[in-house]
Amino acid sequence: MRQPISSISTFESLYCRAKSNEKYLEQTPNVQKMLKSDKCYLCEEHEYALKDRRLAEDLQRKFIFHKSQKELMRRGRELDKQMNDEDNGKGDTKLIDKENIHPSKISEGVHVLVKVSSVKNKHYTYLGVAKSEVDEEGEVKIMFYKNVDDAGRQFKKVETDISYEPYDNILEIVPNPKIIEKGKRIYFDFDDPLNALEK
Repeated sequence: MRQPISSISTFESLYCRAKSNEKYLEQTPNVQKMLKSDKCYLCEEHEYALKDRRLAEDLQRKFIFHKSQKELMRRGRELDKQMNDEDNGKGDTKLIDKENIHPSKISEGVHVLVKVSSVKNKHYTYLGVAKSEVDEEGEVKIMFYKNVDDAGRQFKKVETDISYEPYDNILEIVPNPKIIEKGKRIYFDFDDPLNALEK
């Protein structure tokens, strides 16, 4: 027997789904549909506060900053698409067939190669690990690695180098590395060299 979602144990999340109190879980949910229906918790809270006429000054400040960040990210994605059109596939990285890459395959702990554009319209490829799934804005939280050898096989995490990258910039999903400990240092070793072209 199916149970309504409201009867299942839940925990607090940054995102919530609209009209989910009595919605049943589908047999085969469509991932793209699910991603599009997710809404940002802060946007939802702001919308409800406006309707109830109880909008606090602190919430308004957070919402304004949140909207400005979203606009910056959207503009960045548009600029990246324009640069790709201008390059016509002649950047520093080759165009990769992305048929085998899907948002449902991106989750925390998945290692990926990410295209990063410089201010001079040059493209570079970096190794990173996903710290989130693809969010409602089509972005993934990525922690980047730094190459520590000339073969492109051994890397170390740069825990301060974290950013939200557009899903469209993910070029390839790579196998998980072996973890190698050298004293207090931890390195991540891949069986095959990675085409990570750092600046």
